[in-house]
Amino acid sequence: MANNGTDPIRILVLSAQTDVTEQLQRIFSGEPHYRLQFVDAAEQAAHALTQSRVDIIVVDDVLSDSTPLEAIRYLASNFANVPIITLAEQLAVAYVRETLLAGARAFISKPIQESEAVNTLNQIAQMEFMRRQTSASNGNGANGTNGSNGTGRKHHVVTVMSPKGGSGVTMLSVNLAVILRNKTKGRVVLLESQSSMGDLEPAMSLQARFTIGDMLQQTRTPDHDLIDGALAEHSSGVRVLVSSRNLEDNGLMTADAFEHLVDHLTDMSDYIVIDTGTMGEEQTAAALAISDTVLLVTTPEITSLRRVALFLEAADRGGFPREKLHLVVNRDGVPGSINSGDISQHLNLQIAAKIPEDAALVTYAFNQGVPLSISDSRSAVARSIEKLVDNLLPKPKPQVRAKSSQGFMGRISTMLNFSPA
Repeated sequence: MANNGTDPIRILVLSAQTDVTEQLQRIFSGEPHYRLQFVDAAEQAAHALTQSRVDIIVVDDVLSDSTPLEAIRYLASNFANVPIITLAEQLAVAYVRETLLAGARAFISKPIQESEAVNTLNQIAQMEFMRRQTSASNGNGANGTNGSNGTGRKHHVVTVMSPKGGSGVTMLSVNLAVILRNKTKGRVVLLESQSSMGDLEPAMSLQARFTIGDMLQQTRTPDHDLIDGALAEHSSGVRVLVSSRNLEDNGLMTADAFEHLVDHLTDMSDYIVIDTGTMGEEQTAAALAISDTVLLVTTPEITSLRRVALFLEAADRGGFPREKLHLVVNRDGVPGSINSGDISQHLNLQIAAKIPEDAALVTYAFNQGVPLSISDSRSAVARSIEKLVDNLLPKPKPQVRAKSSQGFMGRISTMLNFSPA
């Protein structure tokens, strides 16, 4: 990352632990684009913020004059434009939740690992650049609610669903999100709508630190920063919000809670892909209602087609707009299956995509935890999903690049080689 003569990004570290400050000094001594300043008290931090420019605040879990939560609340309230990162012991889940609720944007685990510390600061810097870029281009404040991706809206919501389990909804959702990210370079969020026991984590080799259940245990209306902090980052760049691992959390997710989550996610994404659960869950109906595009998945067998037909009858009775629905036939060509032409005629719905049968490849990809659009991008399955993306989903409108490279936005863009294209 070349400096190009620009000012460094200035980090204010608030910590009363000498070992922590010394470790951070060692880690960032090899990062010329960052300048660290250290204080041990919240009062000193506030004074530093009024005296000179600070781009990011790091708050440790031991301070000399107040509790970390008090310091975070004060700093988040009085210096709202400066993102806060908290340091926390790896197993202190409850404490991290509280810091995110208090106003922290993200956290770094202790003992501190160099790669995690550098990557977290880089990601926060990039996100802050995007936030300010959106705010500047829209003239509407930090949320940028009037943004557009070429559809007249800032975001596009895609729901992947099937009335019958085992139809390949998660496989399609995962690979759709990864291909969207690769092709558009946009901000893609993959969201699991079912209350608990979802499959996104193993399908993507993720170990999310926080789940939807963790958030809803804390509050039924999590704020923007809490949701943002719960998103797990996949190596593809897709950000993922996973369902609870506890069956006991089934009752936490309601339609209102789900809509609240999606509403906040629209402010931090260009595309939201929703991997739905069963038709019996009320948030599935909410997902259908708020979606721009619904991918209705079936397999070429009579039991799946019957359920899809019943779903379409119910949708028509309820006045659901058919133009939102796009039929996807998964496992097309499996021996003994129903012909795709007969499927379209029977359901009175044009087929948007046919994903060929390749049980061995799909099973292997799931067992490895690597989306096949990454591990086998040239496979017929991956190419069929890519074609679906090309034919069905809108492309983001190119953004106008900022002319000036001065200030925090300019430093982020040049130092991190980040382009808001």
